Amino acid sequence: MVTVCDREGDFWDLIARAEETGAPLLVQASRGAKRRVALASGGDPNLWDHVLGMEPVGGRKIEVPACGGPNRRKARTAKLTLCCTPVELLAPKDRGGRTAGPHDRGLGP
Repeated sequence: MVTVCDREGDFWDLIARAEETGAPLLVQASRGAKRRVALASGGDPNLWDHVLGMEPVGGRKIEVPACGGPNRRKARTAKLTLCCTPVELLAPKDRGGRTAGPHDRGLGP
């Protein structure tokens, strides 16, 4: 069984628990979470910068229709790019420096 979460699943307790139990977890990470990754070289870049630096594994363009209402949006063509890599996440500073990963975590934009 694999737990799949959208951005609301990007919280440290869930990520750490999955690591402790060995449960596979796939999370669409929230850009606002300011996650950092531990590199073998000793660096700790921002998750988004690190993953976006990977070679894309796929992509496509999709048509997004216009939307009315209070948040009006014009129709447009959106370009989607898929980048992924296993990562070792650094715990938020208030969590004592624990890490999670680099087991097959599909974390990324």
